[in-house]
Amino acid sequence: VARRSDLLTGSERSLRNNGYKVARIPDIRLVSDFNYLARVNLNFGYLNALTLRRGKAPTVCLLPLGLERLEKEVERLYGLQGVSVAWIGEAHSSRELASMRGGLHCLCSVLK
Repeated sequence: VARRSDLLTGSERSLRNNGYKVARIPDIRLVSDFNYLARVNLNFGYLNALTLRRGKAPTVCLLPLGLERLEKEVERLYGLQGVSVAWIGEAHSSRELASMRGGLHCLCSVLK
């Protein structure tokens, strides 16, 4: 988290300075650099999403990781931007995919 903090702060500052509105959606990745084949990772990323337009409003489809309080906050933050959230699948499979640095967008890209 500490390694990404300065990078993300700089990116946010640059976007705001160029007139963009920035929404801070939880995206925490803890990756072990010394882990054999990088198999064990911790990824609570709610940005790796499949985006849709259902009706008039945009929708993001996300994998649930079983972190109910965090996921309610994710829904609230997306909602403030006028975006609805559709949770796809179940937590156990989602955590397995996330542990290998994958997400819904990755899965759908492979399936097409």
